[in-house]
Amino acid sequence: MSVISGKLPESTPTLLSISLTDKVISRSLKSCVTKASTVDLSTKEYFVRYALYAIGLLESRLDAADNSWFPLLSKYNQKLDKRGEVHNQLRQTCRQATDTLHKAREAKDAKFGDNVSKLLIKLWNEVEPTFNDEAALLNSIGPKVLQEDLSIIEEEDKIRRLAMMKKDGHLWCATYLMRCLTVEERQQFPPGVPSIAKSAMLVAGNWKFSREFQFAPSFTTPAENNI
Repeated sequence: MSVISGKLPESTPTLLSISLTDKVISRSLKSCVTKASTVDLSTKEYFVRYALYAIGLLESRLDAADNSWFPLLSKYNQKLDKRGEVHNQLRQTCRQATDTLHKAREAKDAKFGDNVSKLLIKLWNEVEPTFNDEAALLNSIGPKVLQEDLSIIEEEDKIRRLAMMKKDGHLWCATYLMRCLTVEERQQFPPGVPSIAKSAMLVAGNWKFSREFQFAPSFTTPAENNI
């Protein structure tokens, strides 16, 4: 099931960015689940880096929702103020998956243990219904949200993205995001980046991080990966 399948109103680009962020997380986790069985000793380090970043994105998204998005938007729908318990369960599974990936990174085994796949599947199964439930809530309030509230969310989200780029590198973060989006979705996200700049980053990122991005979603063609 796709996350936030309903199209958000064009007047709410901030909520559209949330939608596309959720798609990136959902698709990258699903790719990790489907490709974990292909990992061997020569590719283990690259898979672990890719998977850990997916989990980091999820944790950052949960923090943003709990500390910024939902407290501000709950006045439009009080159900948004009651997502903390679900998010705490997701955080617990994130920690379990992170610990298991770190242990797998240090192990001398050529193949991943079953625990890696099991925990990634568990995380994926928790993420999907969570994102879809929250997508329905956000879609229901989209037309009602005041521009001043959207501006606050947008500014705080920009700060969050910049912090991740400072930590992990601009090229890595940008390419990771865009490899999880369709060509059409890339026209809208990341926001404020010209198309020619996005294409240049994709070409450079796909070349520099080709070993990690073999575990990225494969719903786009090789040619589209550089558009």
